[in-house]
Amino acid sequence: MTSICWKSAVTWSLLGLMFLLFVLMVGPLPALAGSPDAVLYEVTEDMYLKDVAGNFVAGVATAARRTAVAQLAGWAKIGTPLCPAYVNQSRPRPSGARCTRPAQMI
Repeated sequence: MTSICWKSAVTWSLLGLMFLLFVLMVGPLPALAGSPDAVLYEVTEDMYLKDVAGNFVAGVATAARRTAVAQLAGWAKIGTPLCPAYVNQSRPRPSGARCTRPAQMI
């Protein structure tokens, strides 16, 4: 039987690669567990460049920071923070129904 040489760079490289492959396989599982409560799509995005004083600039060379506002559209399940149940009490809906929501992300 052959023993593993723990001082070998090849051994540590292979162990590191195996660990990365394991993380990449198991890492996304919680995100794929169930159906989403909301789905939002970015419709448009407005970007502004500002200098250090907060004034709008036209070029990237003098810009110190970027400010963007995105308009989103999509749906959310009733009873979630994007679509509270009390908003939909005026119209009865079947169970599992969704409401359509426009949103703005800053």
